Amino acid sequence: MIDGISTMSSCVRSKPAQYHFYVHDTSGFVQTKKAGTAVNIVGTVTAKINIDFGARTVGGGNSYVAIDNMGGSGTVNITDSFFDPISFENLGGQATFSGTDPTGKLTSSITFSNDDGIIAGEADMTAVYNDTVANDYGTANIQDIDRSDGLAP
Repeated sequence: MIDGISTMSSCVRSKPAQYHFYVHDTSGFVQTKKAGTAVNIVGTVTAKINIDFGARTVGGGNSYVAIDNMGGSGTVNITDSFFDPISFENLGGQATFSGTDPTGKLTSSITFSNDDGIIAGEADMTAVYNDTVANDYGTANIQDIDRSDGLAP
């Protein structure tokens, strides 16, 4: 398997197994707009994302994305359960999945990449917080999240 972004078809062909991706980065989120004013307030991003090659699904279970910068005079503290399980059995293209929390303020996406010949051996994650009412905005971009055995605890 060639390293690079995984495809849906390579994920479908992968042998049945369950994994998760976990990240907790205390400086991974940056709020760049607060009440319409430009700011630079660093915060935390935490995420657990499941992938189940047997069921051919991503997400579900204990999968979530959370961002928080309240300790640094920010205004963001939100968790997205990162969607119900999404089946990739009949999808094509790159192995990228996304979801939006029920308030519509936090949109998260994860892209799986082959790493050292392992299908979906690592992932890149993006989270965008956009509160159009409060006029707050911020992003998190985490690269090279390693895969761990089993579903997220």
